[in-house]
Amino acid sequence: MAPTGVSQGAATEVQGTPVSAAQPPVSASQPLEVENAAKTGNPQDSKKISRAWQHFTMIPETVGTDKPKAACNYCKKKYLAGSRAHGTSNLLNHIDGKKCKEYEKLRKSKSHKQSMIVIDKSHQNVGDGLRLASFSTSEARKALARMIVIDEMPFRTVDGEGFRNYSMTFQPKFSLPSRKTVQRDFFKIYEEEKAKLKSMLHSQRVCLTTDTWTSVQNLNYMCLTSHWIDDKWKLHKRVLSFPTIANHKGETIGLSVMNCLKDWAIEKIFTVTVDNASTNDGAIKHIIRRTKETLGTVLHHEYIHMRCCAHILNIIVQEGLKEVDDAIIKIRNAVRYVRSSPARMQSILKCVEEEKINCTNRVCLDVETRWNSTYHMLVVAEKYEKAFDKLDCEDSRYSLYFRGRGKKRQKLMGPPACEDWKNARCLVEFLRLFYNATLKFSGTAHVTSNNFFHELVAVQQGILNMTRSEDSILSGMAFRMLGKFSKYWVQVDNLNSLLHIAVVLDPRYKLRYVEFCMEMIYDAKVAASFAETLESKFLELYAFYLKENLDSGIFSAPTISHDLAKVDPAKALRLKFAKKTASPIISGGKSEAQRYLADVAEPETEDFDILMWWKVHSTKYPIISKMARDVLAVPISTVASESTFSTSGRVLDPYRSSLSPNTVEALVCCEDWLRATPKTVEPKNDDFGIYFWFISLMSTFYTSLLICFLVQSNHVESLEVVGPAPEPSEANAGK
Repeated sequence: MAPTGVSQGAATEVQGTPVSAAQPPVSASQPLEVENAAKTGNPQDSKKISRAWQHFTMIPETVGTDKPKAACNYCKKKYLAGSRAHGTSNLLNHIDGKKCKEYEKLRKSKSHKQSMIVIDKSHQNVGDGLRLASFSTSEARKALARMIVIDEMPFRTVDGEGFRNYSMTFQPKFSLPSRKTVQRDFFKIYEEEKAKLKSMLHSQRVCLTTDTWTSVQNLNYMCLTSHWIDDKWKLHKRVLSFPTIANHKGETIGLSVMNCLKDWAIEKIFTVTVDNASTNDGAIKHIIRRTKETLGTVLHHEYIHMRCCAHILNIIVQEGLKEVDDAIIKIRNAVRYVRSSPARMQSILKCVEEEKINCTNRVCLDVETRWNSTYHMLVVAEKYEKAFDKLDCEDSRYSLYFRGRGKKRQKLMGPPACEDWKNARCLVEFLRLFYNATLKFSGTAHVTSNNFFHELVAVQQGILNMTRSEDSILSGMAFRMLGKFSKYWVQVDNLNSLLHIAVVLDPRYKLRYVEFCMEMIYDAKVAASFAETLESKFLELYAFYLKENLDSGIFSAPTISHDLAKVDPAKALRLKFAKKTASPIISGGKSEAQRYLADVAEPETEDFDILMWWKVHSTKYPIISKMARDVLAVPISTVASESTFSTSGRVLDPYRSSLSPNTVEALVCCEDWLRATPKTVEPKNDDFGIYFWFISLMSTFYTSLLICFLVQSNHVESLEVVGPAPEPSEANAGK
């Protein structure tokens, strides 16, 4: 057997005719066809559009003479060409007439599609990284279109000189398509991905979120996103639609949502999460009116309206910050001074170095309408207290800045004193509670509905503690916040009960945890009453799911025909009883819901995965698990964490804003679909260690045999190892 050495980071050619730089390779799929001579890199002008110029090159010495000539790229034979008297017929006859022996050899060597064994060294096991790769023009075009979408690049990227040179160097077989062709390829991918998603959503109960975007052209866009947990207990989020809307009226938003649901054939809606705006109330009413008679409606849409918790939290904090503390103003003025010029920034950095302050973050100026930016400003600025004090002593311009002796002659509050820094630290600790809660509310890659109640209790306790502060400004701020908190999250009419039911569906807490937390805030009587009401709502929702699953035939109860009732009334009576008792009842007369509530709660652990727990226990609680799938999928926020605090309109980039609304919608949706990756849970049981080691060993052995067989039998063109080369050592030197 011949040696099959594998070079690191390069491919070892095993079979195929060598191709010189002057001989461009010929694709088996397109041996003679070209799109345009301008794409070949021919040094002649781009007006030569005949496919003959794919195979011939003008001889520079003859250009401009009365007898211009062209040479074959393969056999170097010369022909008169490039003039009115001599066209390209003789050139094409040389190629098509099989007169060029070198071209025929090259074409035949590429006529059968060969593959390449690729070993991806990023995989732990050799067998996992083994794949058979071959070049395909259609797959390359599809990958190019996917790259344009995922990386948010303009379609004109393919026209760039640098990109075309890179593509030609990377894969000479690939003739780059035009921007129009790439756009057509993209729309094909969009339709394919939409069909896949439509299949996933078939008969699925989904939760929806809506948000609005504004382009630089002042076009209003509405983003509709679906959330659900599939049969494998994986959480999904997909953008369904990104249409333009005429205005922000509730009826307009509701109509747009309904048009989207009709397009996707979605009938089962569980919740719709929206911002706390009055127009969204109208949108929810429109959706309820249009879907209340739908078969998949849950309890007449009692829980459909979910207010964005992050938005409400923002309202609560903004209300408290109206009681603006003088300390914030003084610190803001100090930060504004040092950030107003590079020289002043260097002054504060010099003080930081002299005071040996260990902080890598530079001071940042807040936006007064965005409380999270104020929080970030105070977090960094309070670490620079000694540096600001030193600056006050050494920089006279810093003192004059506050006394109004600068150009504007305006007196400013400041500089911050020791008491101001103390108050700032108290405020930072207070705002951190809201900041962390907002981040938890805004997650999209994990379940959030079961975490709401924990953050709700923590925020309420934090506000109540601050009301007892000796600082009148901080206590006043807390009382203002408490008023807004009570309006949205204490009054029963404004709080969706699903947020409490989600805690009950967390096997670590259940109903007893809710009652325990309520006792901490209120008295035992109020807590008991609240727990009783919550249990009633929980059992009501359970009864709905039980009936729904009985009607759909989940429990195989026999059906009773009208004829059977006439022929054998006694048997019909027994079958009727069997159908009635088909619901999950255990000994003692307890239903599945009562049994779940009575079972011992799961222990609290750091790595507890609630979706995995329900996946494992879905056979024990078949109906409750279906409830959990829908309730745990409910998003409690409409926005991602990075844009939660923004009060300005989110905008599309200038390139996408210049496209037609239909293209923008397709790009936004398709990018979300292509980027979406399902969550996986890896096994962590160490007992399988020996087993996996044995499989890895056998995989390596059989992979080596397979490579040797394929290379020796000429089934592969080359062998390539993907990944970093191993470090050289004395042990393997010379091998």
